[in-house]
Amino acid sequence: MDLIFSDLSDIKKTKNYYESEYQKALKKQLKLLQDDLSHIEIKKNIFVDSYLRPIDTVSGDLYETIDLGDDVYLLYVIDAMGKGLSASFTAMQSSVCLKRSLSYDTKFDKTLKLFVDFFKTILLENEILCINIVQFDLKTNQLQMANFGMPQLLIEYEDKRVETSFANNAPITQYSDNVDIKKISIENFRKILLFSDGLNEVLTKENEQYDDELLRDDFVKSNTVKELLQLRADKVEKNSDDLTVIYVRKFKENSFIRKEFSAKSSMQEIIKSTQEVKEYLENLGVDRESLAEISFLTNELMVNALEHGNYGLSSKEKQWFIKKNSYSSYINDMETINFNKTIDTLLSQYFEDDTIIIKITITDCGNGFDVSSYFKSIAILGDERLNGRGIIMSKEFVDGIFYNEKGNSVSIIKTVYRGKQ
Repeated sequence: MDLIFSDLSDIKKTKNYYESEYQKALKKQLKLLQDDLSHIEIKKNIFVDSYLRPIDTVSGDLYETIDLGDDVYLLYVIDAMGKGLSASFTAMQSSVCLKRSLSYDTKFDKTLKLFVDFFKTILLENEILCINIVQFDLKTNQLQMANFGMPQLLIEYEDKRVETSFANNAPITQYSDNVDIKKISIENFRKILLFSDGLNEVLTKENEQYDDELLRDDFVKSNTVKELLQLRADKVEKNSDDLTVIYVRKFKENSFIRKEFSAKSSMQEIIKSTQEVKEYLENLGVDRESLAEISFLTNELMVNALEHGNYGLSSKEKQWFIKKNSYSSYINDMETINFNKTIDTLLSQYFEDDTIIIKITITDCGNGFDVSSYFKSIAILGDERLNGRGIIMSKEFVDGIFYNEKGNSVSIIKTVYRGKQ
């Protein structure tokens, strides 16, 4: 009997060891990931968001979003062959090779040639890599794509046309050589979607394939990556593979209703401004549930802007003041010092066919923060390990949360009315 318990103890120790190593590998993978654009409003009314959910602790799925400067951006989604650590290692190697190629030459065709030449030398005999690499230029309104065995790229335009661009290259192997590049106009685009096959190669609750038609329909109806995944979740039983999505959304400047609010740097002023926003939304006819969520989150984000922006108060400092029962006196002192600084709120209402979208932008006078690092930390450590509850709750109650590059201006987006489904 003692021998049995000893064996079980050893098995448990071994299991815990490997789980710990997998968690370390996941953290390393996320730490290496360069994500310049997620949760960022890269240009006026152009937002980028992403989603990565491994089916196991680590995976062969990976994505990156890279700001090349001068309104040029590189996006890619990887799906490495295999499972677990092996696939994860291949994905990380490809990321390193691609960024190494970019360091030599940022011209898309030359970068791709260097990347393929680098990467094929480290692939095993029967190993392949699937990757969709996209570069888009907002000055020339042109997108270039090299899709190596990945699912299709979807682009929706303002005239409701959806262009589907399938893979134009075979998966990368030891013997890959030529690279085909497809050029696509993105003038008057509304949405761009890159994804791994975990998004569409899955069964619905009716035990049928979540096919291209269903995906296209959900893509057209959605306004953010969160909405897309919610629409898909209504149809799909459960995920069966690693899932990665990059979603680019541009809102047409058709906001007929715009209202500005401004608050001085005090808690009382924030309460007053929040109430003004709530009353204005109520007069617009926003439903009760949405009204409550937006009002609550507007208040939370304005408090964040006050404390961390205008007052420059760090999360650790705030916790220290609370622990010492001196937070209220500190806030009173800071109100006197910073009273002339403002927190500005801009409310916009957008009309997209039969859909009404509210966008609220809150801007403070602070130095901002590193948005990419913060959201990567959420992915690595989890929400419960981080402060900034206004940001975390916004992820739950609105459809999208996006910052400017500096990090001192935040926009929340919420669909408040949708007509025929």
